[in-house]
Amino acid sequence: EPAEELHITLAFCDAIPDGAASQVAVWLSQLADQLQPLRAVVGPELGTFAGEDGERILWAAVQCEGLDALRAAVVEALTAAGCTLSQLDYVPHVTLAYLGADFAADLLAEVPQIAVQLGTLSLAIGEGDPMNFPLASAPTT
Repeated sequence: EPAEELHITLAFCDAIPDGAASQVAVWLSQLADQLQPLRAVVGPELGTFAGEDGERILWAAVQCEGLDALRAAVVEALTAAGCTLSQLDYVPHVTLAYLGADFAADLLAEVPQIAVQLGTLSLAIGEGDPMNFPLASAPTT
């Protein structure tokens, strides 16, 4: 993915009721105003999972203190808004690439760890542009 689109998904909704997106957006905006940017490490673990049409999605693991608590708060808000959450296992990661179905996962190696700062909460619905909510004290670039 292009660098400006790299993200860590905290929750994936299978269904969003009418009106829930605006309710969740207000809540995320309020939450973002209360949070400081999080420091995370991407890598060294790489993995793949199945995507649509048999493609393989290449990801790098993410370690971040506070991410589990943030995810729990987001899941609670989405559930309270009536959203139906995906039942897939949650693995904090950054998607790096979409690969063909014939990609040989046994060729994966570890990558160097990279320290990053997480400074924005985003709400993405479908293929539209995400709504971004900068965390308190986060740069707006």
